[in-house]
Amino acid sequence: MCAYLPREIWECILLKLSIKNLVLCTSVSKDWKSLITNPSFISNHIDHTIKANDGNQHLLLRLWRLTVDGSKESFSLRLDCEQLDLLSKLEYPLNDQSHATYSQVVGTCNGLVCIYNLFMGFIIWNPSIRKYMVLPEPIIDTHNGDFVKCFGFGFNSKNNDFKVIRLMSHQLDKPSIPEVEVCSLATRCWKIKSLISGKAPLFILKRLPFARTNRMFMNGLLHWVVMRRGFNNENFIMTFDLVEETFGEMMMPESLREKDSAVSVLGGADLLTVIHSFSPPSFHSSNFEEYFNVWVMKEYGIVESWTKVYTGITKSLSRPLGFRKSTGDVLLHCNSSEEIIAVNEENIQSAGKKLRIKGHGDASLSYYVESLFLLDQDTDDVISY
Repeated sequence: MCAYLPREIWECILLKLSIKNLVLCTSVSKDWKSLITNPSFISNHIDHTIKANDGNQHLLLRLWRLTVDGSKESFSLRLDCEQLDLLSKLEYPLNDQSHATYSQVVGTCNGLVCIYNLFMGFIIWNPSIRKYMVLPEPIIDTHNGDFVKCFGFGFNSKNNDFKVIRLMSHQLDKPSIPEVEVCSLATRCWKIKSLISGKAPLFILKRLPFARTNRMFMNGLLHWVVMRRGFNNENFIMTFDLVEETFGEMMMPESLREKDSAVSVLGGADLLTVIHSFSPPSFHSSNFEEYFNVWVMKEYGIVESWTKVYTGITKSLSRPLGFRKSTGDVLLHCNSSEEIIAVNEENIQSAGKKLRIKGHGDASLSYYVESLFLLDQDTDDVISY
């Protein structure tokens, strides 16, 4: 680092550089590498990036399809615009591993992507700097039990740490205390959180077609739609504070407390969104129709502020991918045509707008911002590719 410029000046200059250029700069000198891989600089850089982009983020699109050789997953960054225009394709390191047949995006946060793979378990991946790590196996073995599972991924701002949450419960006909495990990226260790102290709500998870989208991280809390275990079995939103590691709950809109719903991962950083998807019985009709309601909490934490944005309808079996605050669209993956469509109040009657993304049996979307996280992890379990 040049002797005639203070370190603070160099840091201000480097904060304005892209991730790609910063990775190259780590090879310039030991001083530059020490600065760029410093956890404080990494946090400052992502804060600067978000402010420079005026809070706008890209979308991470995951696509899965069957191939002659088995299956293949692809990831890309998309602009958060009307047509989800392609920004860049991402190299997915697990495609080179023959047993990596199907993955689920648990969540994205501060440039890291948490993925659950049936054979490899939980993977933390930073596609911007081409690094990933595989977390240790959880403590509780669910392979031999009839468990329903739901996951979450978020950031502990107090300790500058990421955490993976694992929720597990039995079916309704097998009542038992649900299980919760937490893994810290800093310690690489899982621990079991007790739910029998009376400080956490007892919940039940249900097998739903859209359960994979049932999670959202905002305001330092993870959110899931779960069912209360007890007399009335009503739905509610369970929260988990990643700093204090405590549970909380929020009431659903009254009309949804007995209906299957999921929180939307694309609600935005400041808008808690619930999508209620349902298929009314139509035994005498050959035309399949699926309905969905979109509810938003306009004032976070205020139950009375739940507002139904609109009711939509599609002509084919579809799975909600999320609600975009920027455009007001509900993004759906149509199973029959294997394409993604955007539905809003203006195009509901015309069955939505096709986004020229098709030919894939499964898809997921989440917001993404590039970062340097994992660049400071100089350990054997962090793999470069």
